[in-house]
Amino acid sequence: MYPIFVKLRGEAALVAGGGKVAERKIRRLLACGAKATVVSPTLNEGLTKLEASGAFRWLRRAFEPSDLDGFRLAFALTDSRAVNESMARCARRLGIWVNSAHALDDATFHTPGAVQRGALTVAVSTGGLSPALAKQMREELEERYGHEYEELAALMGEARGQADEAALERLRKGDVDGALNILRAWKEKLDECES
Repeated sequence: MYPIFVKLRGEAALVAGGGKVAERKIRRLLACGAKATVVSPTLNEGLTKLEASGAFRWLRRAFEPSDLDGFRLAFALTDSRAVNESMARCARRLGIWVNSAHALDDATFHTPGAVQRGALTVAVSTGGLSPALAKQMREELEERYGHEYEELAALMGEARGQADEAALERLRKGDVDGALNILRAWKEKLDECES
């Protein structure tokens, strides 16, 4: 597996399935700006609310191979192993990246357990072998990397090449608050100079 982060803003993604797993994937797709189309005879409550708000297009039926036309990314997340395997095989033949709940060998990518803190993303994957282990590790990462890392990443991005080395030295010592204080002071001086 080769870990990458993909920009999906404006990209079309097809999701087959209307349950809990599909809902998690759809919410992540929408959060990164993808245009989602869902094919499923039914939707769970959360997806029903999202669809009513116009967040995605819903094809109210079972998956058909022709549904893949025009997509670069697909998720086979139905309750049917046979449907997921068929969709994954079709997508691979068409050169479409596909993630599948049941067809690990036919999938071309797996989604990691991820912690998002603004521009900072920390991700962990088991290559699809153990979603439970990936979830456990994601939860540990959520505790380890709190919301202060959102501000830290933003300030370090602004300070690149200036105050970031001193802040990194504090981080190496496990002093997140010290790193934030250095960067906040740097930002305050910068703002004073600009006004």
